Amino acid sequence: MKVSSGSSGVRGIVNNGLDVELALQIGKIAGERYSGPVALAHDTRISGETFKSAVAAGLMAVGCEVVDLGSLPTPVFQYYVRTHDYIVGGVMVTASHNPPEFNGVKLISSDGSEDPFLMDDSVESIIDTDARQVSWERIGEMRQVDGCIEGYIDAVLSDVDVKAISEAGLKICVDCANGSAFLVVPEILHRLNVRMVTMNGSSLGELTGHDSELTSKNLENLGYMVVHSECDLGVAFDVDADRCLFVSSNGEMVPGDKSLALFARSALSRRKGKVVTTVASPSSVEDEVNASGGILKYVAVGAPNIVKKVVDYDAILGGEVNGGVVFPEHQLCRDAPMALVRMLEIIAKGGPISDQISTINTYSFRNASVPCPDSRKGDVEMHFKDVAHGMQTDTTDGVKMYFDDGWVLLRASATDSLFRIYSQSTDPAVADRRLAEYVDAVTGYLSS
Repeated sequence: MKVSSGSSGVRGIVNNGLDVELALQIGKIAGERYSGPVALAHDTRISGETFKSAVAAGLMAVGCEVVDLGSLPTPVFQYYVRTHDYIVGGVMVTASHNPPEFNGVKLISSDGSEDPFLMDDSVESIIDTDARQVSWERIGEMRQVDGCIEGYIDAVLSDVDVKAISEAGLKICVDCANGSAFLVVPEILHRLNVRMVTMNGSSLGELTGHDSELTSKNLENLGYMVVHSECDLGVAFDVDADRCLFVSSNGEMVPGDKSLALFARSALSRRKGKVVTTVASPSSVEDEVNASGGILKYVAVGAPNIVKKVVDYDAILGGEVNGGVVFPEHQLCRDAPMALVRMLEIIAKGGPISDQISTINTYSFRNASVPCPDSRKGDVEMHFKDVAHGMQTDTTDGVKMYFDDGWVLLRASATDSLFRIYSQSTDPAVADRRLAEYVDAVTGYLSS
């Protein structure tokens, strides 16, 4: 699909589905929704200024004042929206981890969380919405605001033990993916007395360092640099810096479930409470939460679902294994610079990350996707709920079937025409076999 709407807002290929006309329309819709001063920013993509300008035109056409914050990491933008009472909403132009030919738009509520408004509509519905335009004398104006990064950095550092980190003598390698992390991370590390080696720190917007998704393959060069630069840690950000994953001092990627488990262990050592993650997370997170005296709550996949349940459960932490972590005492969104600083604190107080994750349970975890028309998703899900009748299941998001030695999750993608299959077991061969079995089962049912 060239353009999609879902849990991450609207995304598509630039000028091949996602064009300035659609961005203009989204700006009008957002302006009608917020009807007041709206903050606006973009990440480092080449198309960022173009699409930000189109969104701004739409906002002003319906009478909104636009506060242009320039190029920012998404969590910095969300922090600004949350902490400035006169801002009634925000629009962030970003495609997060998608390749450079993509861009996207997401709406931000006044509390800094992601606004689900656009996520609930199809692209066709967005295009067909008849947005009002005001008369010429009521058209909005745009003004630029600088210096909003400083307050964010102060807030991040106020939430950790700066003294412990500063005295630990740490050195880390930072892969910014030629994205917006470079705007804040060097200053944060400077204030923490942490030495830094930088990779892919260009601000030119090509995003050519590597494919921008956080995968083990894309972190191989980071692992090499960590080892040969004798660093204590490596961190890789996605383009808009709302997610990050880590590499240990031996150059190996830290799986997202294990870094989330470490964050949970740390949070629960300070205060007992609930931790939120998705039904697609390996059981290592649940094991660690239980061992640390907490309560784990499973929710549907997607950052907005995590945030909503963090609020509903008054949770102390939320996160997904893709590197997106929510620290609710800081703000209600995924925040990768905050995650980095928390991980530095964990290492400063507990020693090398490789030693700490060695105490976390390891599971064999596999996943795959099967092409599935959107019109068939509900049918497929109901079929496999019937298949799982009599088994222990969780239907929070799709159907999760439990076995004595693992589980299988079948769920429809919220953003793509895909049905996703996840398989976990204590035995790698069993995880592989069950994944293949259910991929075949979904494929067979779709073709029947």
